[in-house]
Amino acid sequence: MARPAGVEARAEVWISARKHASFLSAAECNRGGCGGDSCAEPRKLTVPSVINLGQPDALMPGMQWAASAQWPLLAKMGSDFSPPLLARLDATDGLIPTAPSVRGVHTTLAVGNKPVTALDTAAAKTGSALDASAAGTGNFLKRAARGVGRFLGGQ
Repeated sequence: MARPAGVEARAEVWISARKHASFLSAAECNRGGCGGDSCAEPRKLTVPSVINLGQPDALMPGMQWAASAQWPLLAKMGSDFSPPLLARLDATDGLIPTAPSVRGVHTTLAVGNKPVTALDTAAAKTGSALDASAAGTGNFLKRAARGVGRFLGGQ
């Protein structure tokens, strides 16, 4: 997502538990995201300070160190947005998506774990059923043996 100039820069960002995904609302996060994202227990991220370095061709005073050839910071300061996307930003006063959503992939990943969970549940229930069956059969055989013993002993 991107925002045009003039829109409040302080946004709440919701980061999914044990995942890398970030969302602009808890509701969006809890819709499942890519493979079962969840923002059920949010924690606020605090940023101690923001330093404005300027732009690649117009560094802020005192920020000339950002242009050092010792690291690639200056190259990373360029825009990730294409001219058409920048034009869309200029034409709106709200947030706009910067990349299309791949909902089919999200859905596939979200439901992909369900068969594994179902097989785990089936295995556990089958194990419990076999244990109960073995115990019941053992009890029946003991009673049958006692009954046969009484019958034969009574003759």
